[in-house]
Amino acid sequence: MKNIFHAFTRRCLKENKTRTLATIVGIVLSMSLFTAVIEGAYSGIMFLRRSEAANSGVWNACVIETSGAQVEEISSKKQVKGTATWSEVGWAKVETSNHYKPYLLIQSMGEGFTDMVAVHLIDGRMPENENEIILPEHLSRNGDLFIPSGTVLELEIGKRTDFNGTLLPHSTQYAPGEEQLLGTFAKTYTVVGHYVRFSSDVEAYSCPGYTALTVGEAKGQMDVFFALKNPASYNKFIKEMTDEGVFDSNKLISHYDLLHMYGVTGAVELTRVIWGFASILVVLIFFGSVSVIYNSFSISVSERTKLYGLLKSIGATKKQIRSTVNYEAALLAGIGIPIGLLVGCIGIGITLYCLRDHFRNILSTPTDVQMKLVLNPWVLLLAAAICFITTMVSANRPAGRAIRVSPIDSIRQTEDVSIKAKEVRTSKLTQKLFGFEGMLASKNFKRNKKRYRSVVLSLFMSVVLFITASSFCAYLTSAVEDTTGYSLRRRMDIFYATVEPDMKAAKDTMKLLTDVPGVKSSFMLSEVYEYVLFDENDLSEGIKDPKFQGFISEEYKQMGYVPFDTPIFIVEDEMFRGFCISAGADADYMMDKTHPKALFINVKDYYTVGRTDVLKESSLPIDCHFTTVRDFEGYIYARTEVEDGKTVYLYYPEEYMEAYWNGAIDTLDREKAMALGEEAALNFDMTIGAFAGEDAIEFFSQSGCLIYPYSSVEAVFGQEKAEDFTSYKEMYFSVDNHKAVFDAMKSMLSEKGLDTTRLIDYAEDNEGIKMMVTVINVFCYGFIILISLIALTNVFNTISTNIILRRREFAMLKSIGMGEKGFSKMMNYECIIYGVKGLSLGIPVSILTTYIIFTVANDASDEINFFIPFTSFAVAIGSVFIVVFATMLFAMKKIRNDNPIDALKNENI
Repeated sequence: MKNIFHAFTRRCLKENKTRTLATIVGIVLSMSLFTAVIEGAYSGIMFLRRSEAANSGVWNACVIETSGAQVEEISSKKQVKGTATWSEVGWAKVETSNHYKPYLLIQSMGEGFTDMVAVHLIDGRMPENENEIILPEHLSRNGDLFIPSGTVLELEIGKRTDFNGTLLPHSTQYAPGEEQLLGTFAKTYTVVGHYVRFSSDVEAYSCPGYTALTVGEAKGQMDVFFALKNPASYNKFIKEMTDEGVFDSNKLISHYDLLHMYGVTGAVELTRVIWGFASILVVLIFFGSVSVIYNSFSISVSERTKLYGLLKSIGATKKQIRSTVNYEAALLAGIGIPIGLLVGCIGIGITLYCLRDHFRNILSTPTDVQMKLVLNPWVLLLAAAICFITTMVSANRPAGRAIRVSPIDSIRQTEDVSIKAKEVRTSKLTQKLFGFEGMLASKNFKRNKKRYRSVVLSLFMSVVLFITASSFCAYLTSAVEDTTGYSLRRRMDIFYATVEPDMKAAKDTMKLLTDVPGVKSSFMLSEVYEYVLFDENDLSEGIKDPKFQGFISEEYKQMGYVPFDTPIFIVEDEMFRGFCISAGADADYMMDKTHPKALFINVKDYYTVGRTDVLKESSLPIDCHFTTVRDFEGYIYARTEVEDGKTVYLYYPEEYMEAYWNGAIDTLDREKAMALGEEAALNFDMTIGAFAGEDAIEFFSQSGCLIYPYSSVEAVFGQEKAEDFTSYKEMYFSVDNHKAVFDAMKSMLSEKGLDTTRLIDYAEDNEGIKMMVTVINVFCYGFIILISLIALTNVFNTISTNIILRRREFAMLKSIGMGEKGFSKMMNYECIIYGVKGLSLGIPVSILTTYIIFTVANDASDEINFFIPFTSFAVAIGSVFIVVFATMLFAMKKIRNDNPIDALKNENI
């Protein structure tokens, strides 16, 4: 008996090929989306795991201060995949500018260490014996101590302890006057390379030493790194080890960045975020799919209502009727799911392959790990199960309706046609404006509200999703362009900094780098920050906001001045002239040798006030000034005090300050200071001659900035301070091929023995941001296109099937004299009703979501103004009517040549 019902179902599917194909397409699209989202999320997590392992190492945890016996016991555990150790050689004092990190911490790597912990060389090679060493790059960047490869270091190495002789942990911060080096011995090393600083999991930021690496025997503290065969069991393994007393949990350092990828540590778990995001997409796909598949089955059941009634009248049970509908759903799912699985894997695979370089650049890691599709049978099975459940849920309600209606009602089809006159009543205005055909179309829409509601909802979803995605991409792109292209400095590709008081030496370095093939343009500038005092009469009205005035001390208010922490930029003369021309100012007047004038970028960005001009343009020229301290040979300025209402400047001998910085002295003794009054102060008067364009130079200030040319520095600040203000020089280069030029510059600097750690590839950083936008756009639009296809499939299926089911209605209208022109008017009006109702809901919601996206984007960059992507709105509006009209034409073409007599006698199968 079951085979008869199954055969009946298969016959119905064959007889209604259009609806069957549309349903299968809906299942294929749903399955492809489920596969793409779930497989994409899984592949993304696997990519992050591989990237973190390549970036920092495969180790899961490190146990510090271990013994050889503990290392052996950890290695013997069956859950452990591998171990590696490093041992402390000792600590050595070095001359760094970072008073919190005055040491080199020398660690000796054990066998297999680099397989467990990632060590990324910047230049040179790994040490091969106990007399060779590699140094971290941040020794130069953070400590201003550059030691080139090939340098021979003679170090005094000892154990770092407190004054009681207790060894201090590596993570203990430097405490001047409270620690010492014991048991020091002399050791000579040859520097053979430099490497990228370890992550904070390996070298804590509080560690007072820069970690230098060597190999060979070491007798100090031993740390063991280990990796588990199954990192997901990390918490359980650690508990077992601590319960057994193998190690103390207080001496455990977890590789959090990697363990986050396995979802086993902390409250912030990246895997939960990714799977959570994927779950939201799956839910959206589920509801969109249920809509199209349910509508298809609902129509299928409606057109076979009379047949189901006949089957029930000859003895078919409710179970058999339900089984018939469920068999249809399972059969179509059996066809659509494998195809969708294949399409989804191919689609997401091609997408990830095309974007592989984008993902790698987004992470900005020194690894070559690439994004790729990682197939997992369980993940694929999960996607198939969700799609199958979606299909069966979609068929459940139509099946319930088929078994709920009595055989007599099914044969008479009273359930499908049950309306009241007042429910289809139309206004006289509709008939007057659109004629008899428009009235019929309106009545038809009202008597089939349930059937057409899903069509309107699908159109609504398509409009909102498409416009929301377009707005998101537009605002994100605007924010990125604002961030990367706002200023002159940001528009340059490569950056290099040097601390070189001698201007000639700095220009030689500048020329050396500018002459590298591929460099198109370059410029150099210096930057200092000073508290500049402005006369309150020169301030704009916007800057006088009471919210801002509350930050000004009463002392300055009484003096009539307003202080601003203002950057002073010093640029090359040619660049300054260019700024003057752009500002419409006379360059010769601005660069007068006896009284040079400053350009001022007149914009304020302060969170309590908003964006406003700082100074009144009508006040030009504007005088301002600041005070700094003099330099005294053999002394270092320490701080300022106020005694009896007068300012006192405290200086200490250089040797005394060095002892304080090195920890030999706990606190500064006031009696040791040289106390000076106003004779220690240097007052500088400046004049602002013109306002420069806002995008002249990028600056991070709440109060605009001043710009001078190098040739005016001595005239403004005097020879005494000129070198201090210009010793730190920033060089910027615009190039054709940033990677090739960067490598060439790095090699050239190394050959000259110059610091390479201050060379930065800005273009690569900007590419990472832009690639992130590209990746988001691809996935965003890809998802929206597929969701829209599901919704539009629903529209096509509903309209086309409904038209076919209305053959008898159309035949009756033909039989009473309605011609082709009348039919066209009626169907066109129906299309307009669909489109208008879908858009009337979708457009307001889309504008709201666009504004929400703007508010979020505006938090990231207040340069963005609210705008509506009218192009996307136009595309959405046009697409809605094109799809509706095209579907209607397709369906009407199939029934246009029907014979009215045959159509009136026709029974749906």
